[in-house]
Amino acid sequence: MAGVKGKSGGYRPGAGRPKKALNDKILEGNPGGRDIKVVKFESKSSQDKKQTEQLPEYLDVKSLDGDDILPTAGEIYKALTDFINRSGCPEIISPMLIEDFVNFRRAYLECEHKIRIEGRLLGKNTSPYVGMALDYQKAMNTAWNQIWMIISQNCEKKYDNKNDFLKMLTEKKRVNSR
Repeated sequence: MAGVKGKSGGYRPGAGRPKKALNDKILEGNPGGRDIKVVKFESKSSQDKKQTEQLPEYLDVKSLDGDDILPTAGEIYKALTDFINRSGCPEIISPMLIEDFVNFRRAYLECEHKIRIEGRLLGKNTSPYVGMALDYQKAMNTAWNQIWMIISQNCEKKYDNKNDFLKMLTEKKRVNSR
């Protein structure tokens, strides 16, 4: 990805004018007259599709705490893959990126669960789960932003703000302390 050269030298990825989304180019036309680039991939065989639709084994591990309250990695994976499939461009999003998001989301929720049980402070110190939760949240947001950038720049459909996956991300489940 091209960037803009900064004062300190070197190009900054993501700097400069953002790319126009594919659906906007289709609706508004191309003032420069260049061909619109639409990413197309060959369809996968049915066996490959089944592999990408199933949760990888390493993500389906039970945690020590919170499994009865928190959504499982399988539920998060299914919600995300359903959202990506509805976007119309599931072939261009790496399965590893999806798995990373699911892993970070589940780990973040587990840390938040532990914080609610034990509290943010342990004696005079902050709980180590607070820092871990922030780190997982940053990683989760980075993965989500990459997924969303791919969808928004390559999807031919226009999205309204009505989708179940983003609602799931913004809703807070009530976690009971023990």
